[in-house]
Amino acid sequence: MKRTMFALAILILVVALGLTARSLAPVQAEPTVIDLEWISEATGYLATLEPFSDDCFLDEVYQVYLCEAPREPVALAADPEARAQAVALAQAGQALLIPDSAAMVIMVFDATTGDLIDPSFITLDDDATGTVIHAISGPDGQILVSDQTRNVVHQYAANGSYLGVFAPAGGANSAIMQNIRGMALRPNGNLLVTVGAGFNADAIAEFDTDGNFLGNFVLNALGGLASPFDVYRRVDTDWLVSSINSNQILRYALETGAFIDELASIISFPQQILEAANGNVLVANFSGTQTGIVELSSTGALVGVYDTPGVSSYRGIYELPNGNLLVSTTGGVHEITRNGALVETKYEGSTRFIEPVTLPPLLLRKTVGLDPAMCATTDEIAVGPYTPVTYCFEVRNTGEVTLGLHDLVDSQIGVLFEGLPVSLMPNASVFITHTALITETTVNTATWTAYNPGPTDLVEATDSATVTVVPPSIALTKTVGLDPTVCAMTDSITVGPNTAVTYCFEVTNTSLTTFGLHDLVDSQIGVLFKELPVSLMPNASVFVTHTALITETTVNTATWTSYNAGPINLVDDTDTATVTVAFRTWLPLIRRP
Repeated sequence: MKRTMFALAILILVVALGLTARSLAPVQAEPTVIDLEWISEATGYLATLEPFSDDCFLDEVYQVYLCEAPREPVALAADPEARAQAVALAQAGQALLIPDSAAMVIMVFDATTGDLIDPSFITLDDDATGTVIHAISGPDGQILVSDQTRNVVHQYAANGSYLGVFAPAGGANSAIMQNIRGMALRPNGNLLVTVGAGFNADAIAEFDTDGNFLGNFVLNALGGLASPFDVYRRVDTDWLVSSINSNQILRYALETGAFIDELASIISFPQQILEAANGNVLVANFSGTQTGIVELSSTGALVGVYDTPGVSSYRGIYELPNGNLLVSTTGGVHEITRNGALVETKYEGSTRFIEPVTLPPLLLRKTVGLDPAMCATTDEIAVGPYTPVTYCFEVRNTGEVTLGLHDLVDSQIGVLFEGLPVSLMPNASVFITHTALITETTVNTATWTAYNPGPTDLVEATDSATVTVVPPSIALTKTVGLDPTVCAMTDSITVGPNTAVTYCFEVTNTSLTTFGLHDLVDSQIGVLFKELPVSLMPNASVFVTHTALITETTVNTATWTSYNAGPINLVDDTDTATVTVAFRTWLPLIRRP
């Protein structure tokens, strides 16, 4: 069915994905079948003119009813052989995850052949889950799944067990996310999520590795962003975002999320984005005059549009090693050529984004902190020298086999244990801590090896932690004045002979080391104190005063030394003050003749 460009433009504006005050104006005319398809795809609900269940609700923006999309959960018997093959491919980085949002499963396909390996690698939790769009590897070896209608990112263990909501931490929050679709991980492990509606609409939200909301990586409507559907990282280049209400692929800076420019316009519903082996950009376009896979040059010039007869409503894209394209649609997963020929239909169903996945069989997380009673949450810390720090080594079995023996070796600490008998079941974790005295900046890598007697089933994982040692330092300020009750503001003064002046010696700890002992020696006054027991914490200051009778011009230098018992952490600083003595000059008396 052909539509005029005018009607198409109206439709693009109509699909505002709102349900909030941020949405655009409501549809004036009764929606057509194509309009309903657009609204359904954009919102994740089934758009209808009449409600057919108690779950339907009237959307005042579109003047249609939005209902929970019909689902047909599969009840496939577990196939241990298929799962073992899928796990082996995932651990080798040769697996693709593709959700079927109607069948409520995450499937595994072979990244080399495009063939279906396991049709029910993960069976989604039916009560917790709405319309799923994207499944990716999480920062800690789990699988993250975006839920368009429940407005959360779920997390599943590699063995398929449901772990709950990952983001936002604490559960759904409409002030943060509503109508979410594509996701990506930043190199630091933070999660980026497209937000299409709600109070935070038209943004890319960012979450840390525990699912805590950090703010928007791409700000609301930045660069004309209107209802983002996917966010994709071109290594060392930019982030590409498909914007369905503005029909654009937009570019944002890798580190800051700042807007760069428009890569290209797409007519008229761009979904998943992929960088091809030749450096071109592939976009799965759901509908419009460019329905199919749109190929762009790296700078956005149109190379071609690949639309295969019998295949429609494109959602996901992956390039196979043979150069053919694996596409996901409302009707299934298909292998097509760049000439638009159908090679093979791999699967029939309502399939979504296609994502390569790597699942480590063992995951080690090494952190470092100051509290010996608990595991820290970061793998970097800055301390003063001779500071005891506590390393935490937490290992998780992300494989399918229970592991009974364990070795742990650290590049600086050495062997922590060998052959430790601990039964580590799939998806279980254990941890140990080790406290060490650090004297210099240290980067150390730990290797945890888990296995069974034989040895068999041997797997290992590594992780690093950094302790940056900040040298101890103090800053001494010496001033001189006349008031013995306060510290003066200057380090020089002019007085008459036999004047009592008050020196003030103020020291500030400008490092991360706490000092417990102090010496103060003045070049004119002598030793003011030695081994004074005062705890001087980082950024803290202390001062002492001394009053002296000055008879002549005096320039004296003080040296303050701070340290700890040993002595260790010894550091000093000096400062000088000047007292100028002005003598009265008597003029000779001259008699008049």
